[in-house]
Amino acid sequence: MKPTSTRRGFFWQARAVALVAALGLFALIRPSAAAPYDDGVNAYRYGEYPTAMEILRPLAEQGDPVAQYYVAVMYQNGRGVEADLTAAIDWYRKSAVGAWPIAQKVLGDFYYLGKGVTKDYAEAAKWYQLAAEQGQS
Repeated sequence: MKPTSTRRGFFWQARAVALVAALGLFALIRPSAAAPYDDGVNAYRYGEYPTAMEILRPLAEQGDPVAQYYVAVMYQNGRGVEADLTAAIDWYRKSAVGAWPIAQKVLGDFYYLGKGVTKDYAEAAKWYQLAAEQGQS
């Protein structure tokens, strides 16, 4: 009986080694799509706004709603770029259309307050509703 259990153990050990090797090779071959995004968000969090803009702006232009949100925030607050409320609203709108709930809520706030846009309670309600449907309040 001992030889059989040893063979089984060897079989499972060999499979585990092969699986780990395959996963390692896959990780080396497939570059992480999240890496630039993570670098951009980390730069933002550490106050390196010009770097964050340099990394996140191309992702935003490619349609990433979270990157669009960060670009909007940087334009709104003049972080890494000159403050530009019109550009901020444009990026918030792109992010909101891309279904990012935080951007939907912020855009709703702008319409509710008339900040940079014509005050429009119906438009504000639309964006608030979309945000709320995703759990954003």
